[in-house]
Amino acid sequence: MAPPLDERSAPPPAPVSSLRAADVAVAADLGTSRAAMGKAVDHLPDDTRFAMGVMVGEVRADRDLSGLIDVALDSPTGRALVFQTALESCSLDLRGLTTWAIMAGPGDDGVLDVIVSGQWSRDDGEACLVAALEGTGVRRDGAVSSIAGPHPRAIAWLDDHTFYLSSRKEADAAWMAARVADVTTPAGALTPLLPEVDLTATAWFAGEDLGKKLGLESDGMTGLWGSASVGGSSLSMLARVHYLDDKTARAAQADLQAQIDGLDLNGLATLSVTIDRPAVLRVDASVPRFIIGIAVSQLQAGGLPQ
Repeated sequence: MAPPLDERSAPPPAPVSSLRAADVAVAADLGTSRAAMGKAVDHLPDDTRFAMGVMVGEVRADRDLSGLIDVALDSPTGRALVFQTALESCSLDLRGLTTWAIMAGPGDDGVLDVIVSGQWSRDDGEACLVAALEGTGVRRDGAVSSIAGPHPRAIAWLDDHTFYLSSRKEADAAWMAARVADVTTPAGALTPLLPEVDLTATAWFAGEDLGKKLGLESDGMTGLWGSASVGGSSLSMLARVHYLDDKTARAAQADLQAQIDGLDLNGLATLSVTIDRPAVLRVDASVPRFIIGIAVSQLQAGGLPQ
């Protein structure tokens, strides 16, 4: 017969504050990671014409959004990312270990700069990339690792968990060292856009010709920038679209508004399109998580219904 329970030996109930400590720690870590992603933009070169950032770990852990990772990697731009960086050939589970990632470039087809941060060390990352690139060895020079072999590649390490890769022909060790040293906001095409982008959001995007990269190009679109964040039971987005002229922007507004008016939202989601300033269309949206989850499932199954 089991001995009677001695209530005096049982641990006291945990206070509410300690029960929430894990959640507080997760939130603090998420905030730190988001801030790091936003700061990493400063390492991009001045000729950058488009950039996108995603809190991969946050999205992956969200049951309604996790499928977006596979959808994104299976897109033309995602496949180019995988091919150019050889990431899928790496023995590390990069999809499972990545915390956040930035993809950017000068706009040339097939040319990408990638900054990835995750749960690995520099040693692990170097070993993995040496194997993926069929390298014969690696040489370190400060924050830059140079992989020797049939596919030589220079890699910059912004910290022990964050590396910078590029498919540019000029991205040698000296070029990578310059990326590490550069901690100023990119000058050029992104300069007027970044102040209106929340670089610490769940996902953000900015650039000229970005609509084409995302498959969202429409007549007269010359720029796209904004961000999306997950909070509570919904996903909110604020995006701006620049057109060739104000007339084109207003025509796009009328077309989008007609589409919104034809939707049966039943008050579940809010969508609005307004003219923010001449030639710039502003899109505000708030969509429940479960609708996002349904949309992701349909995308994975082959596309959204028309």
